[in-house]
Amino acid sequence: MNMATLAPWLAVAGGGAVGASLRFATTLWIGVPTMPTWPWATFGVNLVGSFLFGFLAVALASLPPLPANGSRAGRLRATHRHHPQARQS
Repeated sequence: MNMATLAPWLAVAGGGAVGASLRFATTLWIGVPTMPTWPWATFGVNLVGSFLFGFLAVALASLPPLPANGSRAGRLRATHRHHPQARQS
């Protein structure tokens, strides 16, 4: 298995580990002594995490695309070209 096929698996595993740790830490922070009828800590962490993930997705989608060859110079030129101060009249 090469890194290109392993990367999505590692990203999902890492995200799951972070989410589970945050849910557990929130439960300890709230101080739930017994299992509640509704898992409020899990609900709260999932709600905040979903909002942050959506915010990140919109922010990344608004970036200019990378060039086909993968160099970073194309992104810098595209960003500079659309910068308000780059347009000299």
